[in-house]
Amino acid sequence: MDELSSDKEQIESLKRWIQENWLSIALGVSLGLGGVYGWRGWQDWRVRQAEMASAEFSLLMEEANAASYEKVSARANRIVSEYNSTAYAQMATLILARVFAEQGKYSEAAGVLRTVIDKPEIPQLAHVARLRLARVLVSAGMTDEAMGILAVSDQGGFSAAYEEVRGDIFVAQKNHDQARVAYQKALSLRSSGGDTGVLQMKLDDLGHTESKP
Repeated sequence: MDELSSDKEQIESLKRWIQENWLSIALGVSLGLGGVYGWRGWQDWRVRQAEMASAEFSLLMEEANAASYEKVSARANRIVSEYNSTAYAQMATLILARVFAEQGKYSEAAGVLRTVIDKPEIPQLAHVARLRLARVLVSAGMTDEAMGILAVSDQGGFSAAYEEVRGDIFVAQKNHDQARVAYQKALSLRSSGGDTGVLQMKLDDLGHTESKP
């Protein structure tokens, strides 16, 4: 399944994005609320919701890293129920999907990931969920469907990750030549930043020790 380090990096990146952009998101939503709430009161409520959701999500991450599956399921569902107006609810769904996958519950993992893809709170969440869904499908032996999930024109800032997962799918299909091409492309896309250690190891395992520029 998806590497734990990759999970952490993606989640931390999403948390930073939310912290930096939540006010503009809130403003956009508030314009549609009219006079239901005063702007100041609604803003204060939004801040409290985000702070509480962030605290709950931090606890969820700790429980997930400790593989406390029952606690993770309970807390994730609580976050989704009580803080569904925040992006943390969908981030909790991503963690819940990882827990399902680690237990071999691929159908359940795929189901919750599709809910994020279908209606993401922020675009980045859709890409993370789509990439993880592809990995879940590979683990379930559904490699053709996994490849289809990645067939999107807009890859946001996740082009390198899309190529890496395509490489993983090709490896699962024992198509090592195509896997090399995908991994090399992922390396070239990630050359400007990011950890390439795991990706280079995947390429080396195919018998290729040097990546193309």
